[in-house]
Amino acid sequence: MPLHAPGPFEERILVYGAQSSGKSSAWMAIADLSLRTRSDAHFYVIDNDNATARVIANPLGSYHHLTENTTVFVPKSIDDYKGITEQTLNDCTPDDFIVIDMLSNVWEGMPDWWHENVFGEDSWSYWTTTRKEIVQAEASGGGHERQFGGTGGVDWQYIGKVYRAWEKQLSIGAPCHIFATSSETEIQARFDKTGEMTAQYQIASNMAPKVEKGAPHRFHTIIRLNRIVSGQGARKSFTRKMTMVKDRDRENIWADKGGRGLTIELGDPAKFGLDYLVAIAGWGLGKVG
Repeated sequence: MPLHAPGPFEERILVYGAQSSGKSSAWMAIADLSLRTRSDAHFYVIDNDNATARVIANPLGSYHHLTENTTVFVPKSIDDYKGITEQTLNDCTPDDFIVIDMLSNVWEGMPDWWHENVFGEDSWSYWTTTRKEIVQAEASGGGHERQFGGTGGVDWQYIGKVYRAWEKQLSIGAPCHIFATSSETEIQARFDKTGEMTAQYQIASNMAPKVEKGAPHRFHTIIRLNRIVSGQGARKSFTRKMTMVKDRDRENIWADKGGRGLTIELGDPAKFGLDYLVAIAGWGLGKVG
């Protein structure tokens, strides 16, 4: 029996962490487990840092065999997302996964796209001109006319609307599973006056996914991956852990396995499919081999 979800619903998983914490390896572990259990699931990967394409293309690498059940898209600009999204939503089935790797890169890239499409300038020209105007305005004691990037980032409200029009099609509307990855950022008190974010992410060392502020609310599961290095030289070893920030209706399972800390050791990202989907999310598992 192949790897399969426990019910007629779609996973919405957001995994975040620092560089080399195992974010991409986590979804690849699920794709690998799907192959080994002879699942028909296909993985549509929106590769926002051109890393997945490189890994899978390596004939000597650990994940070269994922060419069998993976389709990789490498967007060159924000304009490419519309076509990619339409194609994946049209092709996917309920057992498939759409992987957004890395979601944080999409959000961070939106301003550059906005400069070119709204102001008609590339980012080099836009920021050079904008910074010059800020300096001149400050010197004259006046205000700054170009609001975006100058005195409060007023254009972010419009950038956010464009971003959400794309992302919500996947994080909320996709008829299949969604697995997204993100870099992380430290929560700072001056940007979290109510303390709501700090309280939510306290268990994850006050580190949050570096995404649009509403994105975490659109995912059912949020997990932080952390790589801990110990020892030196030949004795150096790596330990990976996964910490649950949010997991709707599965918190009690985390508590049973990880204790009050809600952190579980993940010795190898290649086991993510077993350690999370099977052990915690309750996915069924057929014969492996």
